[in-house]
Amino acid sequence: MKRNILIFCSIIVPIQVFAQDVSIAPANPAFTSWQRSGGVNTVSNSDTTISANTPSKIMYSDNSAEDYDLMSDGNFGYIPSPVNRTHLTNGVQLLSFEGNDLVRIGADARASTLPSKYDCRDDYGVTSVKNQAPYGSCWAFAAIASIEGNILKTEGKIRDFSENNMINLHGFEWGFNDGGNEDLSIAYLTRNNGPVAEALDTYPSVGTSTNQLAVRQVQRVMFIPARTSYTDNDAIKQAVLDYGPLATTYYHNSNYFNSTYNSYYYNDNSAYPNHYVTLIGWDDDFPASNFKNTPPGNGAFIIKNSYGKGWGEKGFFYISYYDNVLGFDSVVSYQNAKKMDYFGRIYDYTPYGKVVAFGFNNSTEAEMANMFTAEASEKLGAVSFYSPVPNTQYKLKIYTNCRSGQPTSGNCVYNSSGTIPFAGYETIHLSQPVNITAGKLFSVYLYLNSPNYDSPMSIELNYYPTYLNKSESKSGQSYYKHPQNISWSDLYNTYGSYGANLCIKAFAIGSTTTSEVPVPYSWLDKYPTLLSANQNDYEKAANSVAANGLNVFENYIAGLDPTDATSCFNANISFTNNVPCIGWSTSLNPDGFKEGLRWYTIYGKKLLEDADWEEVTDGKESNYNFFKVGVELP
Repeated sequence: MKRNILIFCSIIVPIQVFAQDVSIAPANPAFTSWQRSGGVNTVSNSDTTISANTPSKIMYSDNSAEDYDLMSDGNFGYIPSPVNRTHLTNGVQLLSFEGNDLVRIGADARASTLPSKYDCRDDYGVTSVKNQAPYGSCWAFAAIASIEGNILKTEGKIRDFSENNMINLHGFEWGFNDGGNEDLSIAYLTRNNGPVAEALDTYPSVGTSTNQLAVRQVQRVMFIPARTSYTDNDAIKQAVLDYGPLATTYYHNSNYFNSTYNSYYYNDNSAYPNHYVTLIGWDDDFPASNFKNTPPGNGAFIIKNSYGKGWGEKGFFYISYYDNVLGFDSVVSYQNAKKMDYFGRIYDYTPYGKVVAFGFNNSTEAEMANMFTAEASEKLGAVSFYSPVPNTQYKLKIYTNCRSGQPTSGNCVYNSSGTIPFAGYETIHLSQPVNITAGKLFSVYLYLNSPNYDSPMSIELNYYPTYLNKSESKSGQSYYKHPQNISWSDLYNTYGSYGANLCIKAFAIGSTTTSEVPVPYSWLDKYPTLLSANQNDYEKAANSVAANGLNVFENYIAGLDPTDATSCFNANISFTNNVPCIGWSTSLNPDGFKEGLRWYTIYGKKLLEDADWEEVTDGKESNYNFFKVGVELP
């Protein structure tokens, strides 16, 4: 009898301990510092202060280089996220795709293949430089640039999405000029507010945005492991090679900028990031002598800014590997942006996404579930959630015909497991659709094991009132428990006063079709042959211009701006013994850049302004890849 009592106690005690031991992870130290300072960041060795709520004092334009002196004070637009991701700096995590799946590759196998220099501009992986002036909106420009760059790299399509829509409709407590961060953009994108076409909501238009049909659905946001040292750059480099431009942060102060070489090196350590930019490449041999203060060694990341093309090197500049802020905080890749006919209705209680992480102290495991009432009889096609660390293990189950308050009751109709090799937001496509019935309860169950991290659960809540104060929750929505527990806890009973819910979404299979850019494209009316070849489908015709295609340009007048007849030129193509020859007019060397620049290349030639164009006399008529053209749609 005594032995039985001891066994009984050994079972019941852990249940009580785990029930009392749940806690929210500490906030990002940079965010806490920003809060305590009242939104003011003191610059070392200077009487200047930077206010996160002060508009830019310099009005940028594309007309005068004199307008582009870097600000010594003002709002650049990045405010640290409250989500603490400092745990993501433990070593390099190199990733790659095999087919449509992410796989982890050993560091030694990948690092040795990295070139000493890479520039997305050479690989047609960068959309045009934009101008955030005069607002603190860099965070939206960097996020949109990463999405556009990933689409360009993976699909060869140039897209121009609206930063203005994201800034107006992110939904958090900050206004148009109050700044933002990656989590505001993730929330906006993953609840399908956007992206929308730039032409439908142009920048800057404060407070004028309306809800538009999103034209893409971002299904993956990857947090690249931050650098642990000045030479720990392989993960960032590999990510640029694999996924295209990355959104990243640094601390900006004009005292550290060299306008002669368009280079930047911050060698102090007293500031948190205040500007969000787009990392597009690197140069291991960029001279240390090119910086205002000489760093310990050569090397720089290549950065696309959002100050217009009149600033820096036509909108680009270089940041030293030895910079004390760049790459040590936030490095993000926005990926897998599918067309909106992919999924339909979203079942979700967390439109603002992850605000905090929580879990059971000293445990990397947690079970969680969201219960939903089916709004229609339809099929589920995917589930999404946050992976808190690389190599997070998950088990995913879907239950139908559930009983209220019991997320694992009813019928288990789907069961899968796997590992997410990166930290971030991921969408899991179900191997077979799951039928749900209108008016019936169903649940999405998730088990996570996050190695070396004891806060595997992601929740939305009003924990920081000046950051988010719109989150809502009800009893019977989100549940959690430790794997050693028997019973579930309703999250509402724990954090209901904060409007808390778990960040687990379910997606019904949809049939919505939206246009990625406004149609019709009036400029295409001037090219009836092109329209006829695409059955008068304007979007298809516009997309065909951006494809690898001799057929498009064989009898097609192309130019820097198809709406301006004076900018057009002829691409004359002829064949000799089945070998294509391209003849170009001498007007292919325009001075400078202009808005809406159209890109063309022959075997790696870079942009139209390159002087070393030459006739191509190899290739076959059946192989159209010798001539690549990208057209930035109006």
